[in-house]
Amino acid sequence: MQVVNSLTNEVVLRYKKLKDKKYRAKFAQYLIEGLRFVTDAVNTKQNIEAIFVDGEKADKYKDLLDNVSCRVYYSDQKVLKVLSDTVTSQGIVAVINIEQRGVFSAANNCLILDNISDPGNLGTIIRTAAAFKFSDIFLIDCVDAYNPKVLRSTMGGIFFVNLYEYSAEKTIKFLKSNNYKIYVADVKGEDFEIITEHHKIALAIGSEAFGISKEILDNSNKTIAIKMEKTVESLNAAVSAAILMQKFKII
Repeated sequence: MQVVNSLTNEVVLRYKKLKDKKYRAKFAQYLIEGLRFVTDAVNTKQNIEAIFVDGEKADKYKDLLDNVSCRVYYSDQKVLKVLSDTVTSQGIVAVINIEQRGVFSAANNCLILDNISDPGNLGTIIRTAAAFKFSDIFLIDCVDAYNPKVLRSTMGGIFFVNLYEYSAEKTIKFLKSNNYKIYVADVKGEDFEIITEHHKIALAIGSEAFGISKEILDNSNKTIAIKMEKTVESLNAAVSAAILMQKFKII
């Protein structure tokens, strides 16, 4: 364990950069914070590079830190604050290396997310996907999945999915080559409740503002809709995704 209390320390300066999307992509790392989130990362054996702990709360985190093999830095609140995205840090921040959880599973259904720009929506969808075993998620022009607001909304679900940042063309080509049928969620589609097929489905969800892209729609096998009262124009993207994933889950 090492004490790091200077804001100009090279370690602090290096990891502080991970608050910027450009550096998360460059270094293939991201930051998480809070006891629950870091504990989940440890328990699910994520590739943790380093943990920063408020030195005054070291005893509180002793049991957790006894089970890690990564570098641990004891710091003060000013260091934790520059690494944290919340107003008041809980006193523990971890640096996670981005890596695929596993290989693409051609046996499960998967998810296509097209231009989801709201961090809360994306995080909620990822959490729901983990719950319903949609473990492979293709992200097309979405908000950064390692954005702190997205990560908090996943409630640890980020640890149970594989994320693929592909173009629409690459996504379609990949899924078609693996014999997947693309089902697009669209208000003009047929009632999803009458669909009986449940296997090898790639469920495509578009943004609330723009819907699904023409390229995906033109290459889809079916458009499906959640029928509801005409007084309501549409549902939140995360809510729609949850309803449809529950329908097509394979558990």
